[in-house]
Amino acid sequence: MEQFMGTWKLTASENFDEYMKAVGISFASRQIANLAKPSENCYETGGCSKLIQVQTWEGKSTTIEREVQSGKLIVKCIMNDVVSMRTYQREE
Repeated sequence: MEQFMGTWKLTASENFDEYMKAVGISFASRQIANLAKPSENCYETGGCSKLIQVQTWEGKSTTIEREVQSGKLIVKCIMNDVVSMRTYQREE
């Protein structure tokens, strides 16, 4: 779990707009979200090497998987058949 701990800065994003459409986010909100360069903060929560988050609301469900690969945090967002990959670099 230690490999997740720290602050991570977004460096690449693939198919995120399509993912946000699938989630049901409006055009204006997607435009603002696509301009943002968020940081991820990870803290100790237990002992596992891959973090999986499932969100459900109003009959919908999305899965967000976080995994550290080659020193980068890879965040995979899945909504139905739409998949977005976001890559983060650890901030020093």
